[in-house]
Amino acid sequence: MGGVTTRVLCVLAALGVFGAAACGSDGDAALTRGVPEGGPRPTVQTVTTSSFQGPPASAPSRPVCDLVLAADVARAVGNAVRAGTGDPKFCFWGTAVDGGTSADVTVGIPAAGREAQACASQKLSLPKEASQEAVSGVGSSAVWSYQQNSLLLQGALVACFDRAVVRVGVTGERNQAALRQNAVVLAQAVHGRLQVP
Repeated sequence: MGGVTTRVLCVLAALGVFGAAACGSDGDAALTRGVPEGGPRPTVQTVTTSSFQGPPASAPSRPVCDLVLAADVARAVGNAVRAGTGDPKFCFWGTAVDGGTSADVTVGIPAAGREAQACASQKLSLPKEASQEAVSGVGSSAVWSYQQNSLLLQGALVACFDRAVVRVGVTGERNQAALRQNAVVLAQAVHGRLQVP
């Protein structure tokens, strides 16, 4: 017990020495860097992500859940789905059958001249631990990303078009080639209904 008390006293004594050393001879701390009291504060220019990426992509002219109906999604994924829920840029359709496939779609309309950055940003958002492969025949470029999670396979297709980026997510028990094809069909259907200048 005496050893612990001795260590505590040594630590307290050291703190007292450091505290005294930090003060001037009259007990006041001297400011050696920074802004003197009452002096001007330096300014640093604010950097926002829009400086790098431009303004965020806008929503399509119609909400995604209105662009694509549950019947359209059911045809694309091959099973019944529930009505879509979401916001103007995003919609999710859950499977209505056991062992079925559910889907979600996100649509972004990039600002003019920012199409490549919006496309690259969406591709970079795909999970790094997932397998990825290029997909031809949909948009100017597309990437399919997929990974197995217990019984379900989760996949995401990012398809870049001239004036839109469409991200289709699918989750189901099918093999990845079937889910990829479901995502391609859905991305093409969504793009076909977009009204972009």
